[in-house]
Amino acid sequence: MRVTVLPIFALLATGNMLGAQADGTRELERACIRVSDDPRPANIDALQPLIERETGDRAAFLRGCRLLAEQKFGPAGAEFERAVKADPANAVYHFWFGRASGEQVARANPFRQPGLARRTKGEFEKAVALDSAYVAPREGLVRYYLLAPRFVGGGIDRARQQAEEIAKLDPYRGGMAYANVAFAARDTLGLIGAHEGLITQFPDSTAPYLVLVDVQLTRKQWALAWSAIDRLERIQPELPVVLYAIGRVAAESGEQLDRGESALRFYQLHTPQPDEPSLALTHWRLGMIAERRGDSAAARQAFEAATTMDPNLKQAREALSRLK
Repeated sequence: MRVTVLPIFALLATGNMLGAQADGTRELERACIRVSDDPRPANIDALQPLIERETGDRAAFLRGCRLLAEQKFGPAGAEFERAVKADPANAVYHFWFGRASGEQVARANPFRQPGLARRTKGEFEKAVALDSAYVAPREGLVRYYLLAPRFVGGGIDRARQQAEEIAKLDPYRGGMAYANVAFAARDTLGLIGAHEGLITQFPDSTAPYLVLVDVQLTRKQWALAWSAIDRLERIQPELPVVLYAIGRVAAESGEQLDRGESALRFYQLHTPQPDEPSLALTHWRLGMIAERRGDSAAARQAFEAATTMDPNLKQAREALSRLK
C-alpha cells in the first residue's frame, strides 16, 4: 500500500501544542514548529533574530530548532540537551530533544542505534510525565512504538494505548493516531474506518479525504476513490491539492480524463508549497492521461517536461523509456 504512515517525529500542527506549559515556552515551540514544517532558507533565517533576543536555555532551544530544520540532527540534539539540563522540568525541551535523537537513529552507526532509540523513547516519556496534556510527545510515542522493534520497546498494542490517550485530549489527532496504528497493522478496513470517522467528526478537514483517495487508488477501487474526491471537492473546490488529486485519480483510473486534465492545468497555475505535489509530478500525471488517450506525442512531451524539472523523478523517466 502506498499510503505512508506519518514520519515518526513529524508534528501535527493542529490543536494545542502544549498542556500546562507556560505561554513563553508555547511561543518558542510555535516558532520551532513553523521552521520545522517549512524549512526553506528564508524561514530558517527568520528564526535568527529571535535566537539573538533570547539567552540561556531558551536560546539553546531555538538554536536546536534551527539546526533541526537544517537537518543537522546531532548538533540540534546537543542544543536541545543543553536546554533540558538548564530546565529539566520543561516538557517541551524533553520532547524536542527526543525528536532530534530520533532523527539520528536511521542515520547512525548500527552500534549507536539502540542507545539513540532508547533515548528517544525516554525523552518522550519524560515529556508526557511532566505534562500529561501535551499531545506531541504522545504522538512521538505512537510512531516510536510502531517503528521500533520490541527489544527497544516497540509494539502495536502500546501504540494503540497512546492513541486512546491522545483521543481523550484531541479527538482529531487521536483519530489520526488510530489511522497510523491501523496502517502499521496492515488493517486496511481499520484505516478506512478511522478516516471515515474523522470525516464524520471533522467534515471540513482535507487530510482524511486525501488518505481515503490514496487507499482506494491502491486497492484499484476507482468508484470509491472518485466518491472521496467528489466529497472533498464539494467542500474545498478551489484548494490546489484537490485539483492535483482529481488529476491523479483520472490518470490512475483512466476515467474522467477531461476532468483530470483540466484540474491539472489549473494546478499548474499554482506555485506548490514544499508539502504539495511538485509541478514535475503534474506533468507526469498529464503524460499518463495523454498515454491513456493513445496520444504518444503529447505523453512524451509531458514526460520530458517532468524529467527536465526533476531528473530524479523515477516514474517519469520510466514512462519516457516505455514510449521510446
